[in-house]
Amino acid sequence: MKIEKGIPIQGFKRSLVSNTLKEMEVGDSVLIPKEDTVTRQRFHQVAARINIKVSTRTVKEGVRIWRIK
Repeated sequence: MKIEKGIPIQGFKRSLVSNTLKEMEVGDSVLIPKEDTVTRQRFHQVAARINIKVSTRTVKEGVRIWRIK
């Protein structure tokens, strides 16, 4: 096993999702690739935790999540 030094720790996806949801205004949306089910689930989990309502629809390009409240 190789020890590597000086590699920065990447941010958690949860904080990325949380920050994105907090920056979104009602009516804003994000597009998530269909195969990225983990991120889609995290959006719903984090939104519920921080009391933000979202709506999800499948579109041609992937899955779109709107902030609705």
